[in-house]
Amino acid sequence: MELKILVVDDEEIIRKGIKTKIERLLPHVKVVGTAQDASEGLEMVKEYRPNIVVTDIRMPETDGLQFIEMARKINSRLKFVIVSGYQDFEYARKALCLGANEYLLKPVENEQLKAILTQLESTLETESSRDTELAALKSQARNGTDYLKNKYLNDLTAHVNDFDVKHITNNLEILGIVFDKRLYTVLNLIILPMDNSFFSSTREDISLAKFAVRNILEELLSPAGLVVTFEHLKEDNQVAVIINHDKALTAAEGFDLHAACGSIVYSINKYLKLSVSLGIGKSYDSIRNVPDSYIESFTAAIQKITMGENKVISFDQLPDSSRIDFFLHEESKLLLINYIKEGNHKKAQEIVGKIFNDIKKQNLTYSNIKLLYIDLMLLFSRTVKESGGSWDKIFREDIFSEKWLVQYSTLDSLYMWLKECILGICSYLENLTKSHGKKVIDEIREFINNYYYTDISLNDMANKYYLNPNYLSQLFKTETGENFIDYLTKVRMDKAKDLLINTDLKALKVAEMVGYPNPRYFSEVFQKYFGSTPTEFRKCKE
Repeated sequence: MELKILVVDDEEIIRKGIKTKIERLLPHVKVVGTAQDASEGLEMVKEYRPNIVVTDIRMPETDGLQFIEMARKINSRLKFVIVSGYQDFEYARKALCLGANEYLLKPVENEQLKAILTQLESTLETESSRDTELAALKSQARNGTDYLKNKYLNDLTAHVNDFDVKHITNNLEILGIVFDKRLYTVLNLIILPMDNSFFSSTREDISLAKFAVRNILEELLSPAGLVVTFEHLKEDNQVAVIINHDKALTAAEGFDLHAACGSIVYSINKYLKLSVSLGIGKSYDSIRNVPDSYIESFTAAIQKITMGENKVISFDQLPDSSRIDFFLHEESKLLLINYIKEGNHKKAQEIVGKIFNDIKKQNLTYSNIKLLYIDLMLLFSRTVKESGGSWDKIFREDIFSEKWLVQYSTLDSLYMWLKECILGICSYLENLTKSHGKKVIDEIREFINNYYYTDISLNDMANKYYLNPNYLSQLFKTETGENFIDYLTKVRMDKAKDLLINTDLKALKVAEMVGYPNPRYFSEVFQKYFGSTPTEFRKCKE
């Protein structure tokens, strides 16, 4: 991988000095250019695509902190080395907190510069290698016959009336999957939200994450027998495994399944930075019982809500849910309804908090908690309807589904969601009584007028007031006569016009100050709004 470096400093002697040092200390490295300010530096980042930027912390107009933030939007993986004087150390520390990689004190010492650039080069090579591996995995996933295998394996594990095992196994044999051993055991692995993993939450990355997980499962389980992994066709975060084997999967028989699953969870967590829950179903001697083992393994996996994430849970170790009754008492229901209608979200949250404290004292299964959750959501829905509101305007359609509930890995995280749910309902019902939300719209307009220069979206405002985005959009149009984005654009353009007329700031700086980090997009919006570019507009007003 070719290492390309850009040097940004407003002092020419320092720019040239750092460039010369780099070329002498690391002859294989290419210094693609030097820039005297942030504006020139951003253009060079776009044009030359450097891997590393060595930049001063103090520069005219746009300082190093702002430069780093804007350059990262062009290339999120860009590495930064901050250069500053001793008196700017506290300022430089802020830069490090914001994502700068290293810090150099002026005058720059040769050995320190060489050590830092060498370390960053090693980091970039590691990231490049990982990208190559992920691309290879992606290619394998695209070129395989995963879809057909997934379909037939999903059919095999489903409890349906026309469960034609022979037809399914014949199709699988055509695809190279032959179940010829005596016993069948199913595992279910649930991938929890991927906030800190190597993968994003896009559909493509979710698919890639599951493919990587399946590789680990197949590698570590292969000594047990025939291992077939597949993905649930309707659930994005679920991977299942069928193990076809001759001996019991215990340490005494030579393969300890529970220990192997522990290694799987550890590997996924360490190397992919994913949190998971892995459930193990019972072993059966008939392929017709594969659906039973599948349901058992899933029931075990979703028990994470009481047992925690990154655990291996066997169906055999679960408590018998049929022996435990946990109901939402009528007294608690009435109090919840009354507090929510009164808008007293704190009291309503306290009741739910007491319920969850009681839950923790009992050995409840996921099934018990699911029934309680549905009971609470039905109560909330009924309360909103009785108050003249529309449930669909607050929450998504799938909020009652198991898919929604499964995403919570602990009782505490579920409780926090229910607290937010109560707060949202109380806020919605309160706004319902205030001239159809006029107060909310006035507050949003005031927020835009004061913070137009920040990244504002309709979804942000909807989350802030616990409203459905579509409902908020309609409400905004009803109260103001214009769309949300049109109002935001109008405020920003008026502010931009004032700055262009009354200051000598460059158009690049004006764009940033009114909330447009991309100056080209700002120019397009400005021209569409006023009929001329910012530069032409300023000349006309001179």
